[in-house]
Parts: sequence; structure tokens; C-alpha cells
Amino acid sequence: MEQTGTQISAPSLDANRVAAGGAVLVVDDDPAVKRLIVRALQLHRYQVFAAGSYREAHECFALEGGCIRMLVADIMLGDGNGIILAGELRQRNLGLCVLLISGRMDEAWGPCIQSNGYGFLGKPFALPLLLGQVREMLG
Repeated sequence: MEQTGTQISAPSLDANRVAAGGAVLVVDDDPAVKRLIVRALQLHRYQVFAAGSYREAHECFALEGGCIRMLVADIMLGDGNGIILAGELRQRNLGLCVLLISGRMDEAWGPCIQSNGYGFLGKPFALPLLLGQVREMLG
């Protein structure tokens, strides 16, 4: 995902957005992609936690899981799989919204993504599309 030419404008949302929307956990092993997603969500007044690996995501969820309402995770992590991570975290929080992202789409993933009600965005994606998905999934 390239940041060049991408502009993110601050929205006119009320201050209760963070509390009402809950927190978002962003998991991506590419620091630039993770930073871009985190910044976009923060500019739109979401509380965001970030992890760079499958292991870090589990650690963060163990500490902050009570306030995390959404997971945005890369499927292909260096130390694990985002689909498996989503399933494990959802077992601990049945209401967890899940948006998976990936630079490639394996046909084997489709049934699992659909049957679990996960969202999916292919990389590269436009930030407004990501933000729209997050807003729609969190209600």
C-alpha cells in the first residue's frame, strides 16, 4: 500500500465516537501498512491498538481485549495466520468484528471468511474503503 498522494482528512465526528465504537486492534507485520491504517483510524477518532505479529496480537488482546470490538488483521503474518487469529480471538469475544486484509486471495480462504462473517479487503486498498468497512461493521 502506498502512502504517496493519499490524504486523510479529519472528520467532523463527535467525541463520543471512541467510547461508543470501542477499540480496534490492527495486526500487520508490515510496519508501513500498520502505521498507515492506525493513523487513518486515529484521525477518525477510533481508539487503536497495534500489533506487528500473531504473538503480539494475542498479548495485546489478553491485556486490552475487554475494550476491543474489532480486529483488522493481515492474513499472511510472519508468525501465524490472520484467519486463525480471528477465530481464536472471537472465541474469547463472540461479538468481535473482523476485517481481514491481504495482498493475495487464496480461494481456500473464501468459505472460511464468508461462513464466519468476516470482512475482506485486498491490498492495496483505498483508505476511504477501509474506513467505510470499519464504520459499517462497528455500526
